[in-house]
Amino acid sequence: MLTQPRFHAGPPPPKVVVLGSFVHAHWWSVARLPGAGESCLAHAVHSELGGKGLNVAIGIHRLGVEVDLVVGVGRDAAAQALAGLLAQEGLGQQHVYPVAADSGRGAGLVDAAGENSIAVFPGANMDIGAPEIAQAAQAIGRASLVYGQLEMAAAAVLAAFTVARAQGVRTVLNASPAAGVSPALLAVTDVLVVNAVEAAQLMALAQDGPCGGAPAFMARWPGHALVVTMGAMGSEVFVRGQPPYRQAAMPAREGGDSAGAGDGFAAGLCAALAQGLGWPQAMQLASQCGAAVASGKGVLDHLPRGSVGHMLRPAA
Repeated sequence: MLTQPRFHAGPPPPKVVVLGSFVHAHWWSVARLPGAGESCLAHAVHSELGGKGLNVAIGIHRLGVEVDLVVGVGRDAAAQALAGLLAQEGLGQQHVYPVAADSGRGAGLVDAAGENSIAVFPGANMDIGAPEIAQAAQAIGRASLVYGQLEMAAAAVLAAFTVARAQGVRTVLNASPAAGVSPALLAVTDVLVVNAVEAAQLMALAQDGPCGGAPAFMARWPGHALVVTMGAMGSEVFVRGQPPYRQAAMPAREGGDSAGAGDGFAAGLCAALAQGLGWPQAMQLASQCGAAVASGKGVLDHLPRGSVGHMLRPAA
């Protein structure tokens, strides 16, 4: 009698749920950032679909990790353009929710040194709430990790992180803009990612450099790891029970700018963590992806494509 072979399913492939934001972004290149009340002439303008959540979702997916994007959009031309972009990138749209508000908009100035100032009108991003998170709860429970940022309603991020925590799913928060962070949200955050300015706002770290107050913050915060990005100074991660790990900045090509580099960093970090890599590899990949974005103008055109393993392979 023939017996049927038994197939043992392996672990599910890694998946990241991204609590997204979507903005139609416009960038103006200027010689220097103007002061209050000052006007200046721009010598170039760039327009693209973006937003922290969208950039990170596409960045993670291009690194070979499955992504569920949870995002709010208006019923407008920008939303139609987003649908086309997601289809082109191979990202599902089951958790893209049309709402009454207009889609988000963003505006930025970038100077000759690559530094930037950004303003964001969140629009539909702020209309995502408990009902939409409830609809995405099953996807959250199946994820390897959930990534959130604060260009959407903080209450929605809190609701999603609470669902994730109940299911034992790791949560990663990019606390930007930092003003939206509450003690309740920090309490359900496993990995907190901030830049030097956000670190100063959240933790008063500036007195001893960007990372000077990190040990005191870790002593009172229940999370697992604090990541601080510092531009040309690199980045540092403080993992509970381990010594700090410092990652040198990866070189970026001249002629680029820093706009969106933090989104590239977050994409690399999340992709590596979702695949179970350790912190040194995760920080290396994050730095590589951030430098790739900083090497050009715009974000989506410079988010790298390739598997995590390929990205981390030493150059021949």
